[in-house]
Amino acid sequence: MHCSLLITLSRHRAESSKQARKEVVRWLNRNIDHRCMPGITDWFVIGGRWSGILATKTLSPTRNHYQYLGYKDDALLLTKNLYDEYLKIFEKKLRKGGFRTYHCGGFTRAGSFVDLDNELLTEDFIYRKWLVVADCHS
Repeated sequence: MHCSLLITLSRHRAESSKQARKEVVRWLNRNIDHRCMPGITDWFVIGGRWSGILATKTLSPTRNHYQYLGYKDDALLLTKNLYDEYLKIFEKKLRKGGFRTYHCGGFTRAGSFVDLDNELLTEDFIYRKWLVVADCHS
């Protein structure tokens, strides 16, 4: 089963989209069996089935969803629009349980979320963090 994983990380950890995607790949490789992954994850790719969802433009139908580091638009600086569209849904779920990660347990619109800086999700992330999308298989 595939599950989207939304990852945030500080701009201090990455200066570009490519650096953000590389940092996420390093983290995922180190934590592939960790409990903050959706289910028992045995494989992942940046973007994957969700490649391009953060972009506002029309994507090419021939886009390779399994490109090693994904595409530039699979890691974007977090804006208010991106926060409202993809992360706001996690606020209540995270605060209710006092957790910093949320797992989907299967296919959901929201997927899963993790912050690599281990900060509690707030709107303070806007313009301070990168938002990266990954496709995790379990």
